[in-house]
Amino acid sequence: MWGTWFARRKFTQTQPSTPHYPPVSILKPAKGLETGFLENNEVFFALDYPLYELIFSVADANDPVIPVIERLRAKYPKCDSRLVIGDEAIGPNPKVNNLVRPYREARYDLILISDSNVRVQADYLNRIVPHHKPGVVGVVTAV
Repeated sequence: MWGTWFARRKFTQTQPSTPHYPPVSILKPAKGLETGFLENNEVFFALDYPLYELIFSVADANDPVIPVIERLRAKYPKCDSRLVIGDEAIGPNPKVNNLVRPYREARYDLILISDSNVRVQADYLNRIVPHHKPGVVGVVTAV
C-alpha cells in the first residue's frame, strides 16, 4: 500500500525543470491475438515524443497477431516501427526469449519494454522518461 502511494505521489509531481528526452526503443513482445490488442497498441504509433522506435516481436511466424501488427504499421507509415519474427532460446522464459532479438536490434540506449496488453496515453513517454537520469537511475517502472 505504501509503495503504491509513494509511486503515485512521485510520478504526479512536477517534471524536472530541464527534462531530458533521449531517444527510446520500445520493445513490444506479442503472442496471440488478445482482446483489445488493436486499441492497446495503436496509441504507441502516435506517441507525443520527439524520437522513438517501436519494435514488435513475435516468436512464431504463424501467429495470428502478425497481420494486425502489419495493418497498424501500414496505417502509421511515419512511425519508425518494425516487426521481428522468431525468438532466441536463452532460457526457460518464453517472453525473455522473444525479447532477445529486438533488444539486440534496438537503435537507442534507453529501452522500454511494454507488454501488448498495456494501454497508455499519448504523453506516456513524456511522463516517464524525464525520471530516468543517466548515470543515476538505471530502471524506471510505471505502476
